[in-house]
Amino acid sequence: MTDYSKLEKIVESNSDVIVDMADKIWEFAELGFQELKSSAYESAVLEKNGFEISDRGIGGLDTSWIATWGLVHRYWEYWSSLMRCPTLVTRQ
Repeated sequence: MTDYSKLEKIVESNSDVIVDMADKIWEFAELGFQELKSSAYESAVLEKNGFEISDRGIGGLDTSWIATWGLVHRYWEYWSSLMRCPTLVTRQ
């Protein structure tokens, strides 16, 4: 069994940033494959929080990129193109 306690602490300590990012993206309400504001905002927030953004425009999609955080062989990748989540749930 894997111990996720360290990851849980990281997520919990950044929960305000995560919730704010989700709320802001929801406010943009952009159409699929046209999430230019959302993509730019999301990548900027991740960069500000220590992620390296690379490979913008994957597959010809202007809204796609890869965010990497960590050291060689121990890293976390976050591939973003918001169209991968056609339905989003927001908290009330």
